[in-house]
Amino acid sequence: EPQAYAQANVILEGYLQYRNNIGVINNQYAGQLGSEGASLATIKEAKSTVRESRADFLSEQVSVAFFKAEDEYDDYMIGRAIIVADKTLTEDEKRQQLELHDLSSPTELVDSRRESRILSQVGTQVKELRNNGATDSEIYHYRQQQLGVEVADRLSELDVERQLWQARMDAYRTELADIESAQEYPAQERERMVKALREQHFEEQELLRVRALDKIRRAASN
Repeated sequence: EPQAYAQANVILEGYLQYRNNIGVINNQYAGQLGSEGASLATIKEAKSTVRESRADFLSEQVSVAFFKAEDEYDDYMIGRAIIVADKTLTEDEKRQQLELHDLSSPTELVDSRRESRILSQVGTQVKELRNNGATDSEIYHYRQQQLGVEVADRLSELDVERQLWQARMDAYRTELADIESAQEYPAQERERMVKALREQHFEEQELLRVRALDKIRRAASN
């Protein structure tokens, strides 16, 4: 409807201005945040500056809708980092403080972090199992024990998808190498051939990823 359309345009314009302003703020803190020793106080100050700037471009309702989850996550992780970095606390005191911090934080954040940590640990163990020659069946059984049937099934599906993708990339790279080494063709013709080869092997939504991977590969080889 016209009224909603106009409102959406106002929000979009404000959001774009806000994004530009973030670039200005990041430049102000670039020297401090870019160093390895960037303090938590500096990080908190930079994030606070970004949050306060939203009021110049977006309504409170829009800011909450867009950034509530992001802000809660930042607050949660910074809170944990402050406790871990506190040298006045013993390890037991830190553990107690972290437990209290989790109790006072949104449950979904605590659960999400816990799940991410478990997935990371399982992923590391799976790599080790594969390096030691574990079969797909053994990998599935391990994941099922650690994560449950539903997640194990989904991870198995992702394994198959990755294998299929890698097979397609290998076939593409083999043909790509032939084109790149064919010096009898001028550079412009080789570029046309590479473009046609990509379109032969990949769907439209995959082409951006393939071009990016090719760019990384060329940069690494130079």
